Amino acid sequence: MGDLLNPMGELAEEPEQDMSPAPDVNEKAQKGDGKKLFFTILAVIGIFAFFFIAFKGWNGITGAAPITIDDFHTENLEGNLEEEQGYIYNGFSFVNVDNLWWSEVNLPDKRFKFPLHFGPKDVDQIPVTGNLDPAFSQGQLVYIAIDPIKSNQYQALAASELSINMAQGMNRIPEAVCTFEDSICDNRTIANCEDTKGMPLIEIVDGDGPRIEANGMCIKLIGKELDIVKAADRIILNWYGIIDVK
Repeated sequence: MGDLLNPMGELAEEPEQDMSPAPDVNEKAQKGDGKKLFFTILAVIGIFAFFFIAFKGWNGITGAAPITIDDFHTENLEGNLEEEQGYIYNGFSFVNVDNLWWSEVNLPDKRFKFPLHFGPKDVDQIPVTGNLDPAFSQGQLVYIAIDPIKSNQYQALAASELSINMAQGMNRIPEAVCTFEDSICDNRTIANCEDTKGMPLIEIVDGDGPRIEANGMCIKLIGKELDIVKAADRIILNWYGIIDVK
């Protein structure tokens, strides 16, 4: 399998109770919840696209107690942390602060500090298959394609981590698109892995995983609940050159 290109063009419970409403009520409620979350995802992606355009030089992640994070990295590099607190992965320091894994990478114009919900040891065994067209790495705009009906909070979190890292760490502009026509998708692009409209596209899919499929101009992230977040973090770490595609 060929190398997966990054966006910069480089290689890189409670007991169940029988209180369910009638099926048609359930279906309407699920659609309503999905639409609310879809609007949340649109807002999240739009915010980070705005940050890219309006504050391109601003490193938005470093505002969360950078001195404390730097101190943790120093302790980690000196071997003073337990593995659940921090570890070194392929030369990169990862420290766990407030249940987020922090690391940093050297970009052409800055040193970029970023947090993810999962570290490389949590996601490096996620399978990545297929190949991307080199054109995926060209231009700035990248579509993030979402099912407008079945959106959920895990997809929102995955879209958030993708968007902030694309906008702040990779100089790409994320744009949310719908995977199919729906009333809430008026005036919004319809695109998916079957028809990317000629643009780089990342499709977030609710399915068995976590796994990642690359095909031409599309990357498909597949997983249920937190597995979809793992898939997103896996591809981000690949883009930063921290995890290699095997």
